[in-house]
Amino acid sequence: MNTYKSTRHAKFLINYHFVWIPKYRKDFLKDPEVKNTVEETIRELSKTYKFDILALEIMPDHIHLFISALPRYSPSELINVIKGATGRKIG
Repeated sequence: MNTYKSTRHAKFLINYHFVWIPKYRKDFLKDPEVKNTVEETIRELSKTYKFDILALEIMPDHIHLFISALPRYSPSELINVIKGATGRKIG
C-alpha cells in the first residue's frame, strides 16, 4: 500500500481520504441500487483518471473514499469529477 509510484521525472506517494455527505444527511445511500450505482461509477472513474481505490465505504448517509492518485490531478479536481459524475448518475 505504501509503495512509491513514478513518472519519467518524479517518484511520488499521493493518497487522499475523501468523505462527503449528502445535503441534510439524507440516507438515500442505503438503497442497494443507488449504492451499487455510486460504487460502479467511482470504479469507472478510477480507470479513466488512473487512480487506485485503496478503500471505499458507502454508509447510509455518507461516503468514505481513500485513493492513491497521480500528481497531475489536484484533490479538488478529483472530488469535483467524482461527485459530479455520481450525482448525475443517481440524479
